[in-house]
Amino acid sequence: MAGSLYITEFARMPTNVGAVGQAAQIPDEPPLAETKLATGGVSAAFNAGTRFIRVHAQVNGMSVLISTAGTAAAVTNHRIAQNQTEYLSVPQGGGFKIATIDNA
Repeated sequence: MAGSLYITEFARMPTNVGAVGQAAQIPDEPPLAETKLATGGVSAAFNAGTRFIRVHAQVNGMSVLISTAGTAAAVTNHRIAQNQTEYLSVPQGGGFKIATIDNA
């Protein structure tokens, strides 16, 4: 089933005021960018300031691959279930992209 992966890019996780020096488990809004990527596609490179991304799968059985090469994803890559949201860390300024594939 064709669907989309929603990608939101963030520069940082804010510091939790109650716990000195520890990152809060929330993204710092507003995001740097928001993208909708069709299953089977490869995104443009993330912004230079992106360190965290939030991905949300619209359909069941989607695998994703994060790389600098923009290589197509394979069904053996990280699988995301329908309506699942995950936060992932990416090296800042590395020119990383995300690719998707249907993995029903």
